[in-house]
Amino acid sequence: MTVYLDVLFIINVGMDFLMLTLLSNIFGYQGNIRRRILASILGGGLACISFIIWPYQRGIGQIVLSCFISGIMLLVAYGSYDLRSLCKRFFCLYLIVYGFGGVLTWILKETKGGYYFILLMKTTSIRNLYFKSFLFISVGVFLLLFLLFSTGKVVREEQQFLYPISLVIGKKTIHTIGFLDTGNRLREPVTKKAVLVIEFHSVYAALNTSLATWLERYFERSQDEKKKIEVEEKVPEEIYWIPFSSVGKKAGQLPAILCDSVFLDKKPVIEEKEVYLAITNQRLSPTREYFLLLHTDLWKETKNKK
Repeated sequence: MTVYLDVLFIINVGMDFLMLTLLSNIFGYQGNIRRRILASILGGGLACISFIIWPYQRGIGQIVLSCFISGIMLLVAYGSYDLRSLCKRFFCLYLIVYGFGGVLTWILKETKGGYYFILLMKTTSIRNLYFKSFLFISVGVFLLLFLLFSTGKVVREEQQFLYPISLVIGKKTIHTIGFLDTGNRLREPVTKKAVLVIEFHSVYAALNTSLATWLERYFERSQDEKKKIEVEEKVPEEIYWIPFSSVGKKAGQLPAILCDSVFLDKKPVIEEKEVYLAITNQRLSPTREYFLLLHTDLWKETKNKK
């Protein structure tokens, strides 16, 4: 079988650019078109070079080579990031590749689209291409793209609720990612002000030694022991108690501190002063995408101040 490198290069560049564009639009990953074009050209070039050195690669070698080229393309298209983010982008990319490829293959086989495609490549007119078949193929491709973009819309909407947050506690500032949780209804019982929730390890560095030690000891205790501490033992002056309840769980209290300022690190930067910050030792995000729960009321207040 004769393989023309120029044809191989053009096909790879075109498909790489299509997959990266779908990845950007469906899953909302940042990256401009110039970087995607450069990544596609680089991917096509590496595919040609690999074919020259290792023609008709199969098995493990093909998988390793494909992952290597894809990794370079992702780095060029979207910049550098940690291993977890890279793996996530890998998964999303190959989900699109195999999903798109599978549906396209089905369309070509079941509708004889492959026959008509070859026919178009061999003739200067489309007189042999029946309108009904052409319409059916077009509708199928449209529905496929609509499904992909609709699925990605949910992911993009969730990502739009993630915000870079800076917290100022005393003379220290910590940076984290906050999630706008519509289910967060926590309030400080006296002032009725909205309360944010943060993971203990995320705020640990900003706490003074005595307070951090007390919280460590508190979180190590059982629920019954925690109740005794809340009532019987001397609690640090910086601690406020925030009552909470949830479906299927008993009501309780979360220790909280008063944060001097909360900054939403976007343009323009939004600041809210004297915000209550409840602390938990539970993981807020199973996927570790955020470490702070924002409050919808606080968000409305900050938006009105813009």
